[in-house]
Amino acid sequence: MRFSVSQLRSIPEVERALVVVLAHALNEINALNKLAFMSTRFSPEPTWLAHAEAAQTFILVRPLAGKLNEAWEAMQRGFFKTKLAKEYERDLEASATESLVFLKGYFGRKNAVNVVRNNFGFHYSLEHAKTAIPDEALPDDLAVYLHETNGNSLYYFAEYLMTKALIEEISPLKPDEALERLLTEVSTVIDHLNEFVQGLLL
Repeated sequence: MRFSVSQLRSIPEVERALVVVLAHALNEINALNKLAFMSTRFSPEPTWLAHAEAAQTFILVRPLAGKLNEAWEAMQRGFFKTKLAKEYERDLEASATESLVFLKGYFGRKNAVNVVRNNFGFHYSLEHAKTAIPDEALPDDLAVYLHETNGNSLYYFAEYLMTKALIEEISPLKPDEALERLLTEVSTVIDHLNEFVQGLLL
């Protein structure tokens, strides 16, 4: 598929802005998702490598969740508030309609994506950094890996504590389920967002 200059210019400005922003958002979201997926193949040994891989995964998942929330906010402003929803919802294919229904329901309630975006995705929260250090924390959990090249150093203790704070924020009563819940929700939202945007483009 290719657009001509005249085709793009013929799309009303409000609609064109929405299409460009959502397609741009999906490019970023899908790229981050692939990188996050590749980083989840942890090596159990040596410990420093396992720590580096785990840290990289959460470093990618946090902004990924934030981008999902921002894509929804763009839809709020560009699809619902501009009244384009009334014009186009009835013409969507069934799969795109189902995805839109899911997205409305998901973002219409408290969700892990929003929690991560507001507290960890794009902000450095001093409040969350005050999380209690667990008694069972091992010395390896509180490690710093220094390298002669600064960009290759890893301050793992910080990732350990901030991930603990993230888990407590998502599911304080069931911390063992928090990470799986976050990854499942992120994956499901990505699927539905892709389906809806493609349907809207068509």
